[in-house]
Amino acid sequence: MDIEAEAVAEVERNCELNGLSGRIIGHVGQPSFLKKPAPLVISNMLLSELLDIRLDLIRLTSPGGTLICSGLFGKQEEELRNSLTEMGFVYRASLERENWNSIQFQSFSKES
Repeated sequence: MDIEAEAVAEVERNCELNGLSGRIIGHVGQPSFLKKPAPLVISNMLLSELLDIRLDLIRLTSPGGTLICSGLFGKQEEELRNSLTEMGFVYRASLERENWNSIQFQSFSKES
C-alpha cells in the first residue's frame, strides 16, 4: 500500500524481476483502507508518518507477527521504539545503513 502510484508500480516491477508475481499485491491508498491483519507488515515512512499510523500498524500486524519499520533518520529509531513498545510491540532488532535505520518488532500474542 502506498499513496503514490509510481511506488506501487515499482513494487510490481520488482516482484516480476524476483519471481514473486501474484504473491505480493500493491494498492494505492492509505493504511486505513486495509482490513485484514498479516503476519508480516513492512512500512517505509518518515517518523512523523509512522507515529500517525501507529494504530493501523497494531491493527494490521497479526498476533505474534512481525512489523518492520524503515525510513528513520539518525536517532529517530529510539522515539519509534519507545512509542511502539509502550503500545505492546516487542523490540527485536535494528539495522543502520548510511544513517538510515530500520527496526523489527514482534506484536504481542493474544494467546499469552
